[in-house]
Amino acid sequence: MQRSLLVIWLFLCLVEAKVLNFPDDIVAKSVKEYGAKGDGQTDDFDSIMTALADNRPVKIGQPDYYSSRPKLVYFPKGVYVTGKSINWHGCAVTLQGQGIGETIIKLKDNAAGFDNVHNPRAVIVTPNGNQSFRENIHDLTINTGSNNPGAIGIDYISNNSGTLKDVAIISEDGDGAIGLAMTRLWPGPCLVKNVTIDGFGYGIKTGETEYSIVLEHIILRNQKICGIHNSENILTMRRIRSENAVPACVNADAGGLLSLVDCEFINGSGPNFAIENSGSLFARNVITAGYRGAIKSGDREISRDTLEEFVTDTAYTLFDSPARTLNLPIAETPSFHDNNLNNWAKHTVRPQDGSTPTTTFKELFTSGKSTIYSPASLYLMNHEVEVPAHVKRVIGFNSVVHGIPNGVGLTLQVNDNSSDPLIIERYGYGVTVKHNSKRTVVLKHGGYDYMAGDKPGDLFLEDAMVDELKIDSRRNVWIRSVNSEPANPDFRIYNRGGGAVWIFGIKTEGKGGVITTENGSMTEVLGGLLYPSTAFSSGDLEKPAFLVKNAHASFSLGWSTYTSDGMYTRLVRETRQGLSRTLEVDSISGRILPLFAGYDSLELDQMQQPVRRWVHAWGNTLPQSSQRFLHIEGFAARPTGSKYAEWFDIRGRRVGLGNVTEEITDALIPNRVCRILIRVQ
Repeated sequence: MQRSLLVIWLFLCLVEAKVLNFPDDIVAKSVKEYGAKGDGQTDDFDSIMTALADNRPVKIGQPDYYSSRPKLVYFPKGVYVTGKSINWHGCAVTLQGQGIGETIIKLKDNAAGFDNVHNPRAVIVTPNGNQSFRENIHDLTINTGSNNPGAIGIDYISNNSGTLKDVAIISEDGDGAIGLAMTRLWPGPCLVKNVTIDGFGYGIKTGETEYSIVLEHIILRNQKICGIHNSENILTMRRIRSENAVPACVNADAGGLLSLVDCEFINGSGPNFAIENSGSLFARNVITAGYRGAIKSGDREISRDTLEEFVTDTAYTLFDSPARTLNLPIAETPSFHDNNLNNWAKHTVRPQDGSTPTTTFKELFTSGKSTIYSPASLYLMNHEVEVPAHVKRVIGFNSVVHGIPNGVGLTLQVNDNSSDPLIIERYGYGVTVKHNSKRTVVLKHGGYDYMAGDKPGDLFLEDAMVDELKIDSRRNVWIRSVNSEPANPDFRIYNRGGGAVWIFGIKTEGKGGVITTENGSMTEVLGGLLYPSTAFSSGDLEKPAFLVKNAHASFSLGWSTYTSDGMYTRLVRETRQGLSRTLEVDSISGRILPLFAGYDSLELDQMQQPVRRWVHAWGNTLPQSSQRFLHIEGFAARPTGSKYAEWFDIRGRRVGLGNVTEEITDALIPNRVCRILIRVQ
């Protein structure tokens, strides 16, 4: 009972399960204004489809089928009943609810066509892949009802950018084929975050070889076949919690890569292993309970319940490096939602219809409001404005910005310091950010140009399209699901100022270098796909994908190529004290680099990382007879019932051991980034 209550508490904290207030005019008309009732009785299918089709094309070839014009369909709280699959044409569509359990899209019980588990059908279906850009589903519940054994909750594809976030997918009777399906051609790159799935044969089922998927903060319960089943794709997963007797993860094919970090797979039973692998697998800080063992990979069986770090294949090194990841500290992406609508200010400057502005940008940003928003639309503008410290969020609801001829579009200058992060999100493209202060900046759900001053603050990117990123100072950068497709770059990401860059899922397209890490900087890449999709010249073939020069890096990712001379021949070039060595792609069997490690552990041990005061939110109460890693910097409250703790530095080396009798404070681990393993007896 104690463990169950903890899980519920953690999930509620992660998804902030509550009514989310939005201004009525984030969209021209809500789905209720198209006739939907949301009363739990009326069949709202026709009204929902009318809302989705309004001002949108109906078939390929019509204008805006692959639309840059965004479409937001807003579902105020209520229960919206449907007896058919809800789908739409074209890209850049967002389904926006008012919160998990508040907005519910429910399939009728005994719905026609949802009875065949061998020919399943989804309640929500996004368009087919490859050009299904920026498809988003936020803040709602999908309920597949009862007596619908062939039901899929959501059949989801989004390309380059797109999120399924803060969503619950439940089966009332536990039956159904799949909670979340991503098995059609070309799912990703996309982000699935803060999602719980209850019931179904498969919780999540993924397929195809392109284009990679990031999953974070996922809870899986009561599956009958397995929690997550992957065929050939590249899945990068963190904070996955599976409460299932069946396997938590199955990697079914040789071409698939699973990267698992900070996961917990419990309630296993019988002969099952928590992870069953036929491809490539990287696992770090994975806890299992009840299973026959943690991993079955080919002929290998790992019986222990706690995996500190595991890789199925060779860990490649070019110099004397530990065959381990850098294991950089991880911070959660900040979020902010002000439920007091008096603190929201509407951006109405120069919409597409050319109407007269009602408010200038200067007036908006000096109004004292916490949240500046752009209703979903296409905007024409030429504005550069400073964002003051009191503004915490700038949100576009999937809007896009076109610069007036010879204009800059929308440029936001971050010049003021603040302890509150500035969150800029849901602009498909057309926004430039100039980061000139120590304030933390967060860029989410869209495409951005980013420029930094001399000593800017930390940076978070999440579900972002960024062509070039230069990190020229010592700071932290956390990246989740980034897509980069610049034309012929030297490198897409430059980490050369001594900073720490953690990348959780990257997809590239085109030729040119991917990441350069220099001058004592640190770069860790966990998961992703290189997809050159073009022929390389002889000069291009000389350039490595990753350059590590007197610095520290680790990489785990894969690639796909269908073009003659369309793949890097030199995957990594590492230089130490004037001596260079190269990892050739031909030296790797298949399409997966399971792990490359290139760093000087002694030098890293001597580095003094700045103490920053945050702690990962697994909670302060731990159940008996368990252990859990807490990544911390500086301090953490003492968990109830804990007996003793071990301190590890970022190299995984134990640097302390002691009883936990008081709060863990800076005095115990002064001026050093550490990881603490709390053991409960």
